[in-house]
Amino acid sequence: MTERLNDDWLRFSGGLRARGDRLCQELTSAWDDLRALIASVAAASDSVSRTPPDAVRVQSLEALFNEASERLLFTPLAEHQRKRPLHRALSAIEDYEAALEVLISGLPEQVEAKSRELARTIDPDGRSGLRRRWLEWRNASLALPLRDIVSGFLLREQLWRSRIEGNFLVALSQATLLLTTRWQDFRRWQLYVLSGRELVPATSDEERKWWHELRSQVETRAVAALGAERNSLAAEAVRLPAVVLAAELLPASRRTGMLERRRAHLAYWSRLTRGVQSLLDLNRQMSTLERDATMEAGQIVDSLGSERAGSLGELDAAVGWLEAWERGERDSAYPAPVTGLHSAEERAADWTHRLTRLARLHMPEALETVVPRRPLPGLRAPWRLITPQRTVITAIEQAGRPLLAASLRETETSHRAIVREIERAREVVAFGLETASTGGADLASEAVHNALSLLRHHRESASDAVPWAEGRLTRAHAVVFLESHVALEQGWLGFLEYLTRYRGRMRIEELSGRLAGHVQTSALRLSRTARHFVDWVLLKTGWIAPPTPRVEPVIERPYLGQVLDVRIGARDLPMLYLRLFRLAPVEDPRFLIGREAEMSGLADALARWESGRKVSVLIVGARGTGKTSLLNCAAASVLSEFPVVRGQFCRRISRTQELFAFLRGLLRLPDDADVEAVLSSGRRVVILEELERIFLRNINGFEALHAFLRLIESSSGSTLWILSTNEWSFRYLDAVAGLSRPFTHRVNAMTVSPEHLTGAVLQRHNLSGLRLQFEPVPEGDPRVSRVRRLLGLERDAQQLFFDSLFRQSEGVFRSAFELWQDSIERVEAGAVLMRHPLAPDYRPLMRELNLDDLFTLQVVLQHGGLDSSDTAGVLGIPLAVAARRIERLRALELLEPEPDCPGFRVRPQARRFVRDALGRHNLF
Repeated sequence: MTERLNDDWLRFSGGLRARGDRLCQELTSAWDDLRALIASVAAASDSVSRTPPDAVRVQSLEALFNEASERLLFTPLAEHQRKRPLHRALSAIEDYEAALEVLISGLPEQVEAKSRELARTIDPDGRSGLRRRWLEWRNASLALPLRDIVSGFLLREQLWRSRIEGNFLVALSQATLLLTTRWQDFRRWQLYVLSGRELVPATSDEERKWWHELRSQVETRAVAALGAERNSLAAEAVRLPAVVLAAELLPASRRTGMLERRRAHLAYWSRLTRGVQSLLDLNRQMSTLERDATMEAGQIVDSLGSERAGSLGELDAAVGWLEAWERGERDSAYPAPVTGLHSAEERAADWTHRLTRLARLHMPEALETVVPRRPLPGLRAPWRLITPQRTVITAIEQAGRPLLAASLRETETSHRAIVREIERAREVVAFGLETASTGGADLASEAVHNALSLLRHHRESASDAVPWAEGRLTRAHAVVFLESHVALEQGWLGFLEYLTRYRGRMRIEELSGRLAGHVQTSALRLSRTARHFVDWVLLKTGWIAPPTPRVEPVIERPYLGQVLDVRIGARDLPMLYLRLFRLAPVEDPRFLIGREAEMSGLADALARWESGRKVSVLIVGARGTGKTSLLNCAAASVLSEFPVVRGQFCRRISRTQELFAFLRGLLRLPDDADVEAVLSSGRRVVILEELERIFLRNINGFEALHAFLRLIESSSGSTLWILSTNEWSFRYLDAVAGLSRPFTHRVNAMTVSPEHLTGAVLQRHNLSGLRLQFEPVPEGDPRVSRVRRLLGLERDAQQLFFDSLFRQSEGVFRSAFELWQDSIERVEAGAVLMRHPLAPDYRPLMRELNLDDLFTLQVVLQHGGLDSSDTAGVLGIPLAVAARRIERLRALELLEPEPDCPGFRVRPQARRFVRDALGRHNLF
């Protein structure tokens, strides 16, 4: 046993040292590779020309995004992608832990030996001191759980090294981001010049100095972390024998907690690595976009040059024709117009479309980023979600397009002036030739001469506006890219850190410019408000006449889909998706979410009924909350041992004879059978849904309901009645007919929690195999406060979506599923893109409803669903009037046909609106 233990221990201790040395070598190699990359970036940055670019040439953009970006960004990132030092470092740590598990598994679980032999085997060098000598002198038999002792010690050591390894990975992450910082600084400096802003000469040197200081700090931290890691691994091997000989066993409960903490550390580092890589990818994608966009700018300049050349060519052709006419060559006609001109707005729209397409092609819709700072997870997650695609498109549309359109108008004016003069000359010649037939040939010659002089003068004086437009186009591109980078950087760093991260007057000037813009905007808004207030006072006091109201040329009646901003109706979705989200009751218990308490209530009612008590159950809930699904799953589980008779009231019943005829058909009894006697003779479970269909709110309309309640009360000892009804009908019937009195149990299957609703939706979506993407929250959305946005604390887009979905659906499954499908923007490339169901403005639709409409909605809700004839009977109105009311509410998309029964019901998406509308008039 001692020889085998000696071999196992020698193999373990040697392997432990070898793995530790290998880990240190891998970490050192990763750092050396990254340090070499940083040095190459520094050398490339020093070799780049610091001459300010020419702000009027597109070639300046081409030089920036082709030559400079290749040297400062693409080449270093390509080398980084090949070596991947940060990923290698994290992989080395994970491989070391995996290797430790293999080494530990080679040790015996239990060791029994003399203490002297055990001490000499475990600690041959005598490093454990007094403990080893004590064991040698005592020489007693020992039994040690060797594997548990060693694994517990190494787990403690791993947790002890977590901060060291985290510090190293953070330093490595910060060093990795230094690969792009010099490019970002150079690009920002060049874009400031090209955008026409005042240049701060000291800024470039200041940022270079800051970069080298940060590089030195990162190197110091990385080297210190490497040394600490190496020392910790060496000390680990030294302390291990003493721990084993002291039999320091780690408790199981503590071991579990420590394992969870270590896994959390590894997950945090992995996410940190992905966040850093996403920033590198973002810089690469953004520079690729800028390179392609610069090509588009060059094409616009070439197009402007071609248009000018065509216009001048047409002018020269007209001059040539006039000169030929003067020479007597009069056989040909005046040259027809051949040059097509494009307006500044058309070119700006085309430019916006092209750059937007490039932004959608190159930029991700959403990206998780991180500022590497903390070595271990903290209370506040450091991850930030930015939306590069939306940011760039916003800069294109709001900053670039107006500037570009303004810059192209002068070129458009110049080119149109050429064409206009050609057409003017044409009109002069045509008039001259026309009048020559009556006034003599001299008129024609004079007209031609004047036209020729006109065109020659314009040819000599025509200015070339293309270079000016090229400069403005260059500026528009620079402004778009600069605004995009500022917004993305602020989203990544957060507002406060963005203010303090960079130094220099450029940041102060930038913020001062923004503040001045906000002050100017606020002053204009304040002056408009004051002017409107004065006008209002003068209008109310009669000093000025009221203005003529503006009448819209086309006014469309609002409807529910327009108010909710969703697509109500047929959906072009994959077949599997439609199947998963079909509006049918759940039969698979997997899909019954959040109904544990309700199912427990049914089980308790069944137990009481089995014990001989009279029991009856009423399930109350809004339509679409899953009452039928609950009954389906209960019938398959809780009630599976009893004969179950199921049915539902589909057509409207208001007479006792109709009720008992329905029950005889349900129980398969002859026409003359006594239903009450049959129900009292044997034990059975009867499940009936849509209880709201056995009354009609008119004279003698409650006859069937009262008879049914008496039947339930008399037969509930032998028959377990389980009935369901919607909450609107229950409140009304309980008030007017005492609906709740015969029932011993009432299950309130009302709304579910936000977590259960989210789980139900995501469960179905995940089974489709499609990815899920959410559109960024629109600017100005009240759900995201301005303070949170300024501080970089915006919430996750998915969480915002489900919060809004829960509010609009009010926790009703059917409404939520309908709104979910209505909010699908499109399904493409294996992903479902969702639009945000923003808080709707119900006021336009509310104004469309009068009291007649509200009373109609009220009776439809109370009865679950009504057709035109029943509505007419309840409200006491002619059938034609009732039909018109229902059709009007259908046109507003508030009512829809019942899927399985005759009549109409309130559309699930309209539940919240109808409740609010009725509540405003005390009809709820």
